[in-house]
Amino acid sequence: MKASGVNGIRLLRAPGQLTPRRVILEFLPAKACRRFRVRKVHSTLLSREMPVTAQLSLIHIVSVDGLGGTGATAFRLARLLAERGHQVLFCVRPGSVWTDLAAQAGLEFSTELSLEAGFRPRGFLRDLAALRRLVRERGVRIVQVYRSAEYWRAALVLGSRRSGAPGRPKLVRSRGVVTRIAPHLVNRWLHNGRTDRVICTASVIQDMYRSLPGFDQDRVELLHDGVDLETFRPGREGAAMRAQLGIAPGAPVVGVVARLDAIKGHVHLIDAAPEIARRFPEVRFILTGRLIREKLAAELRARVEARGVAGNFIFAGSLPDVPAVLAASDLFVLPSVGSEGSSRGTLEAMASGLPVVATDVGCLPDIVVEGETGFLVPHSAPGPLADRICRLLADAGLRDRLGRAGRRRVEERFNERDVVARTEAVYRTMLEGPGR
Repeated sequence: MKASGVNGIRLLRAPGQLTPRRVILEFLPAKACRRFRVRKVHSTLLSREMPVTAQLSLIHIVSVDGLGGTGATAFRLARLLAERGHQVLFCVRPGSVWTDLAAQAGLEFSTELSLEAGFRPRGFLRDLAALRRLVRERGVRIVQVYRSAEYWRAALVLGSRRSGAPGRPKLVRSRGVVTRIAPHLVNRWLHNGRTDRVICTASVIQDMYRSLPGFDQDRVELLHDGVDLETFRPGREGAAMRAQLGIAPGAPVVGVVARLDAIKGHVHLIDAAPEIARRFPEVRFILTGRLIREKLAAELRARVEARGVAGNFIFAGSLPDVPAVLAASDLFVLPSVGSEGSSRGTLEAMASGLPVVATDVGCLPDIVVEGETGFLVPHSAPGPLADRICRLLADAGLRDRLGRAGRRRVEERFNERDVVARTEAVYRTMLEGPGR
């Protein structure tokens, strides 16, 4: 046997173990093996009964490279589960930003899976074999996946949930995007036959699953994303950030924390800005977030010039101190035109005690209560957007009341500590229920 170490994980490789034929036979259904007259390779991966214990061995796999919502959700959940005493291995792509962040957090991680997009047979088969070894050697009970690349790999490695194999690890699919799933035969097979739970981060995603013909509904759960209530809290000092950005102490400030991407709807806020600036000439709009396309940033700058509000907008780039940006703001706006599977920025703003003006897309109606914690407006509608922003800028008492209610709402429903406890409860229900 040859030994190798990957990020502190000791792996054993038998000569010839990674050959395509051996891997294919390992995962090929027995019926297909009989049809093609080949002998099925029987794995010892799922052959032993494992008791449900207080500490679980888990693998979380995410193929997202950047600091987007899906990757952040996966990283935060894996870290919090590890803090609760579980043995968590965080599998990410080689070279992704999550390797450094995991190392800084003391979270065990592996880059052995290539998680390449598309179907590259050699890398795909290597990933299957590598994941199979990790699951076996670590005695893994649950594998949680976030995107299609890792979903397919885990589904093939763990096998059918209907097999009745004692101790078979459970497969959890976390779904935080609102894109509709095609209800064709292959996706039905993947959902019904291989997936033990789907965790949706928004009601609209859960409703989408419920509308899919032929999809089992009893294993689809709604579990919203959470927020760190200590990092994001009211009362933080925002004067230094205002000074850094050249904003006068008394100027009204609208904060927008979202990547510079067309789907975030910045253009509609810019179109709403002339009316807002007419009523509040000193207003400043802070736009901070990752730049997705340089061309879009140039288009937005040209748009503020054309609308005559260039002096009101601050293109701040990707500021690392988001709590300070929110502390420097009087209210938070998210003019998104789609997506919003979890909306981390909105949760952080409400945790910071800010009232929110957001569009009625994705998970935002789950988070923002109209007239209680903020306002919801139709997407791509600058008029209503300007009206609600002006209402808040004109009434400090209203801002304070809605901001306090927003903080209470995230304390009650979106505390990340509670979210991880509810996730843990989902795990235990799977493991202790019938067919465990």
